[in-house]
Amino acid sequence: MVASLAVATGWAQTDGVELVTIHDDLAATRGPLVSPDWYRADVFPWYRRIFAAIHERGKKVLFVCDGNYAPLLDDLVAAGADGLYIESSSMDPEPFMRQAGSDKLFLLKTDSRNIDFGTPEDIRRELAKLRDLHQEFPGMMIYRGGGDPLPGNAEAFERYYRQLLVYG
Repeated sequence: MVASLAVATGWAQTDGVELVTIHDDLAATRGPLVSPDWYRADVFPWYRRIFAAIHERGKKVLFVCDGNYAPLLDDLVAAGADGLYIESSSMDPEPFMRQAGSDKLFLLKTDSRNIDFGTPEDIRRELAKLRDLHQEFPGMMIYRGGGDPLPGNAEAFERYYRQLLVYG
């Protein structure tokens, strides 16, 4: 973790960098990989140091973890994460965002199951929900999940994204 602190501090000192991303896979789809107590004892004290070093240089922290790390959310917020990544295939964004607070930045990956296996209506429904969440959480950015869309689903995503989420 000493090396992670040095790297994060270096990025926080870099001109033009306003947001430092810290990525650590603490969880899988079903939840944390090891006991949350172990993270609290051995990992989160380091996160507090790393996040503080970034904040001391006037930068923000975006914490990225794939999977469902909701059981660790309060610890990450207490450590000083300014932003959080949400993989919608692993956890429902709405309760996670409500727990974290509307002052946070959220980087949200849409549910890969919708684009890869769902219907255009599944895609529309998800994007409509995200539009509604964006009204309450203005610091939300989204991008399309999935890797192998069913025929027509990528086009449906683009169409509904423009209809529901592009303001102007």
